[in-house]
Amino acid sequence: AGAEAADPSDPVTPWRTAVEDTLDQLRAAVAAAVKAGVGPGPAHTPRTAVAVAAAADVAKYTRELAAHVEYLRRQPQSSRWLRAPSTRLHDPVAARPLTMREAVAKHAYQLMDVGNAETLLLACGIILRVVKSKGPLLSASKVLYRLSKDDANDVLFRRERLLEPILRSMRAIVSSSGVGSDSAHDSSISAGVGGSGLLHEHLVFLGGTLKNISNDAANQSALVKEGALHVLAAVTSACARSAAHTTRSAASAGAGTATAHSGDGGGVLPVLSVDAAGHAIVQTAGVLRNLAVQATHPPAFACSGVLGALREAASTLAASADVVLAVARVLSKLSLFQECQAAIEADAEYVPLLVQLLDSFSSDRPILVRVAFVLGNLTAASEPFRTKVCAVPGVLVTLAAVLATCAYAYGGPRLDA
Repeated sequence: AGAEAADPSDPVTPWRTAVEDTLDQLRAAVAAAVKAGVGPGPAHTPRTAVAVAAAADVAKYTRELAAHVEYLRRQPQSSRWLRAPSTRLHDPVAARPLTMREAVAKHAYQLMDVGNAETLLLACGIILRVVKSKGPLLSASKVLYRLSKDDANDVLFRRERLLEPILRSMRAIVSSSGVGSDSAHDSSISAGVGGSGLLHEHLVFLGGTLKNISNDAANQSALVKEGALHVLAAVTSACARSAAHTTRSAASAGAGTATAHSGDGGGVLPVLSVDAAGHAIVQTAGVLRNLAVQATHPPAFACSGVLGALREAASTLAASADVVLAVARVLSKLSLFQECQAAIEADAEYVPLLVQLLDSFSSDRPILVRVAFVLGNLTAASEPFRTKVCAVPGVLVTLAAVLATCAYAYGGPRLDA
């Protein structure tokens, strides 16, 4: 009742009928699987013949639904198809037909309780490709993160083509927030995802997922081919700008804003800046560190905006040891390659930042070693860079103080300023 009459000449009609047939079969398969005790995780592994058959049917129709969604994405009017009303499924509360987007999302979300890893990945892929609302996207992101912790699933992420929708979702989140500079991309997906600022929690789980699965060499190559470097640069930059905006807002608001002391005499930072944006940056930097391992990737890093985004993150959140360490780990790898050395040298803000970090974290051995390693690589390779370092006010005092601190740590005399 209330559904518009199907127009046989409209290409959405046969697609809608095929999807609704699959949803009917999937709904029955899920009900049978639940009845047979099938559920997520090893504790609910199908053991009886009935449970095995039910789980197989769930997997079969989930894959069939994923194929329908993939076909949809290749159509020029895919958004209109998703807005089309279902002829079989209704919202009893609103007393109207479900849209095809709602119908597909509802059934995909139900798979979270009965699927094995392969089925769950397919279901999450469907959600990322179809759903716009924040809640289901966050739930799918958390499931993907949980599955990514098992190395055995690395190949499944690639085989089931999850890399592209994960990256696409991250780009859409940045676009919808109005914080980043990538708003021209994926507007049809981003509409409705944000609207209340950057969704840091979504980015933490999606970034963490990519960090976990990018330990796999084949996934590293696949991610770079999918344009991951540009997406991760946009995410890192957007998180840094979000943190900067929160800091400025807190400074303007004064009392009543939750804050955390920076710990180095630099005042206070809003909790949101450190705990939300910072955590997202740490995850994306972890992905970048893994992608920097392959010697064929640095040229792509040099022209993707990653180096500028990392500098922005370390500068904005210079009081966060976690963020600075994550950035320094990436730079310590990239600074070994000529293309990245040239890109860093061309960025006038990098030299004073690196010297500042050397001074601020002279007692933090993991950060100190990596920042010094970066500066060593850059100054060894370029006379102009050496000149720029020497031109930074107080650089010799900083270097002497670092040397004295390290010498004292190994039993040398303490040199008081």
